[in-house]
Amino acid sequence: MTVKLQKRLINVDEYHLMGEVGILKEKGIELIEGEIIKMSPTGSNHSACVSVLIDLLTEARLLSKLKKDIIIRVQDPIMLDDFSEPEPDIVIVKYLSDYYRQKLPQSKDVLLLIEVSDSTLGTDREIKAPLYAKASVPEYWIVNIEAQQIEVYYAPASGAYQQKKVFGINDELKAQFNTQISVKLKEVFG
Repeated sequence: MTVKLQKRLINVDEYHLMGEVGILKEKGIELIEGEIIKMSPTGSNHSACVSVLIDLLTEARLLSKLKKDIIIRVQDPIMLDDFSEPEPDIVIVKYLSDYYRQKLPQSKDVLLLIEVSDSTLGTDREIKAPLYAKASVPEYWIVNIEAQQIEVYYAPASGAYQQKKVFGINDELKAQFNTQISVKLKEVFG
């Protein structure tokens, strides 16, 4: 007789408690569907791309009428459900006057989520995309550094994104939630 091993998944409250009591001292981990996942280290190209995107998105926000409608967060956690608390590279959330001091942003607060991929492309497509779609994140960008493309996923339904567009180096990408938020890919990939 074969006995199947049972996994014991961790919920968000337990994850936070483990951090508070010092069990999780390690940086660079995420809670994904109840499992603690070690994130890949970020290299200089990844970090530079995140910085450029932050500059471009912040500039677009300041030039738009969205100054007090959105908050741009960088590599901060969001709570998707009771078992997932990823730390995306960039997330644009609805404005909240306390800047989410009392509680983390939840999936209902997310307007746009961005992952920058150099060594994590497979994970960002195969694990993160379904995770974000299941949580009804309305728009998800994967910045593919190697191909110099941005994959845009939107229209989540039944745990999958129903639509995908790919933008190349000569394109300008406008956010689905507000077209005033846009980036030129030549500037992103320098």
